[in-house]
Amino acid sequence: MPHLTLFATGDPDAADADPVVLAAMRAVTGRAPRSERGGRPPIIVRITAMASGPNGTRFIRRAVLALNRLFTAVNARLQEWRSQEEVATFSDLEVYADRALQESHVREYYAGRFTHLLIDEAQDTNTVQWRIIEALAGPGVNLTVVGDEKQSIYAFRRADVRIFHQAHAHVRQGGGERVAMHTSFRTHADLVAIMNGYFQARMTGPEAAGSTRATFEPLDAFRPGNPAA
Repeated sequence: MPHLTLFATGDPDAADADPVVLAAMRAVTGRAPRSERGGRPPIIVRITAMASGPNGTRFIRRAVLALNRLFTAVNARLQEWRSQEEVATFSDLEVYADRALQESHVREYYAGRFTHLLIDEAQDTNTVQWRIIEALAGPGVNLTVVGDEKQSIYAFRRADVRIFHQAHAHVRQGGGERVAMHTSFRTHADLVAIMNGYFQARMTGPEAAGSTRATFEPLDAFRPGNPAA
């Protein structure tokens, strides 16, 4: 049974109760929070939305809209706090750099500063990061990209393995070449053979444009045997 959980922290009975939270709770449940109907409200409100049934889709749509309002309110407060405290997150730094590099004089400054760029773990690059790289990797800049699409695991931080494919194409269009590194210096031959057999059946490669599925490439072991044998 799919379910949706809405976490509302704080006491809606308090004088400074967030009206956005209260409105969101009303939007999801279709009725006022318990604090507005009398009685003590729970700290965590759990809402179970049935995927089937005549009202399931409508209920989920209302819940998503309510969560969007909650996210917008929380994000606005977080931005206000960061501004007051004069702090910036790592994501803020990325966004600020991306905005700055949209200005032609900023791009020109860095175009004359960098001649080589090396991007490691490129399979976990997100869209904002790639725009920064593209802005810095202008004409005359040697761009080297190192990564393994099979190790792309940070989609929850908006990393997109398809950007790694774009980086590959960018390098090739600039006259670069692809250098495959198939040798594992860490793992012995017996274990490499097992891994090759396992992943070959599961990494079938992109089946359509924009697919995030990895392409299998076998590894070779530098260490010939099992050290424990």
